[in-house]
Amino acid sequence: MDNQLPSNKEVEIALIANIFLKNDIIADCIGTLKKNDFYYNSHKVIYSKLVELYKKSTSIDLLIFINNISKETLKSIGGITYLSEIVGSEVSTVNYIQYIKTVKNLSIKRELIKACQEALNMAYGEEVDIRGVIDTLETKIHSASDISEEKTVNLEELMTQSIDLIDNGYKNGGQLLGTTTGYKLLDNAINGFVKGDLCIIAARPSMGKTALSMEMLNKLPLGKKGLLFEMEMPKGKLGIRMLAPRTCINPQDLSKGLIKDTDFNVIQKEAEKMAFKNNVFINCRTGLSVSEIKAEAKKIKIQNGLDVIFVDHIGKVRPDNPKATKNDQIGQISEGFKNMAMDLDICCVVLSQLNREVERRTDKHPIMSDLRDSGCIEQDADEILMLYRDDYYAEREGRKSNRPGLLEVLVAKNRDGNVGAIKLYYNTNYQIISDHPILY
Repeated sequence: MDNQLPSNKEVEIALIANIFLKNDIIADCIGTLKKNDFYYNSHKVIYSKLVELYKKSTSIDLLIFINNISKETLKSIGGITYLSEIVGSEVSTVNYIQYIKTVKNLSIKRELIKACQEALNMAYGEEVDIRGVIDTLETKIHSASDISEEKTVNLEELMTQSIDLIDNGYKNGGQLLGTTTGYKLLDNAINGFVKGDLCIIAARPSMGKTALSMEMLNKLPLGKKGLLFEMEMPKGKLGIRMLAPRTCINPQDLSKGLIKDTDFNVIQKEAEKMAFKNNVFINCRTGLSVSEIKAEAKKIKIQNGLDVIFVDHIGKVRPDNPKATKNDQIGQISEGFKNMAMDLDICCVVLSQLNREVERRTDKHPIMSDLRDSGCIEQDADEILMLYRDDYYAEREGRKSNRPGLLEVLVAKNRDGNVGAIKLYYNTNYQIISDHPILY
């Protein structure tokens, strides 16, 4: 019977060959395919080793693969000859998603056949517990078809998970549910960056969106991992923006090299501190789509762990349907980020511009309707933080600000808490944002 079980050797070979050709394909395999989803034992071993190497951030080719397995294992999978045949297969990586689906579907078919065969053998028994046979068959069928990692639970399981969550918080002295934002008042308001949440930071240009996100990444504690998709600045300039608040040197002076001899020691020391933490990943590629951002985030999470991602900004994300209205495009993008946060169990922090209606009002404090292009952002977001600086408008209007250096963070939406204003302090010269007034 086993020889008649559904399988497709060519598809399994094609998928493995695709992974060798383009290592990142394995990020889409993990979570859907387990090694036992492959029918052939040699392919189970190869796939298992590929996953292991990928999680170690190892760039995989045939030579590296061979050097990382024992001679006995190599012999058991057909030796260098069989591996070379797989890697040398003339296959395109265009159809790898279909290969994954095919391997998984055939695996499910085999499990269903085995479950039915087991139930059939039980039914032929002399003393048959019919209810037991049916229960066994139902359980195995449900288990075989359980493709999704997120399962439907009953209230008993839900309450157990909720009590565990509350108990963990109690034992840890009421610590944050999420990753700290780096600002105590903001943490108290939104409970940090909570996994599964979509947090929007919105403001007009020059209010401090990017500066705040840089500071939040700078303040990310050791052991927490962040990923930044910066679509408006090259890597070098971005690094300078991150160094400026730590060195108290103007970023323009840093970029021009207008520094003292003594400054260089400070710069090098702070750069070494950041490098030692090594907990922030940067991607400065422009025009990424939500699916491309998700693929990269998934790869980083698998290889290094990941708690929070920042995207600067939503208007720079490439829509899936360029012919759709701007409102529909932004709506699909914001929904995509919310789904990503839940699927990858991370917090997505997405920067957004506000429309020009703010500028036309006497009171220029932003409101929810100022979100540019789509009301869907308001619907999808768990938290919406809007930034306002009176001194910015005072300078433009030729008046003296009565709140110099004050950065108001308006918590306009907070799904699990209260809304209101939080006071932070922004030194624009050094791009420093602090809980307390900054004296220089």
